[in-house]
Amino acid sequence: MIGIKETKEALIGMNEFTLLLFKHLADGFDLTDPLDVWDELKSKPELMKKFKAAIDGYGKIPAEVADLDFEEGMELGNVQLSYVPKFVSAWQKS
Repeated sequence: MIGIKETKEALIGMNEFTLLLFKHLADGFDLTDPLDVWDELKSKPELMKKFKAAIDGYGKIPAEVADLDFEEGMELGNVQLSYVPKFVSAWQKS
C-alpha cells in the first residue's frame, strides 16, 4: 500500500490556492491581481507551505491514485467535503 500523502497534500494545496483566487478575483480580473495573489501567498507561510507541498510530490500522485482503496478514497472525499463551506462562503462574498 502506497498511501495518499502526496495526493492529499495536492488536494489541500489546490483548494487553498483556489480560495485565494476567489478572494482576489471576486471583483473581476485586473492586472494587479496576479501580483496581489503572489504577495498574499508569500506573506502567509502556512499557505505557502501547503502550496509547496502540493507541488513537491506531484509526480507520485498517479501511483497513489492507482493504488487507492476505499478508505483512502473516503478520506480524500472528506478532505474535499471540508472545503465546501469555504467555497460557498467565498462564492457568496463575490
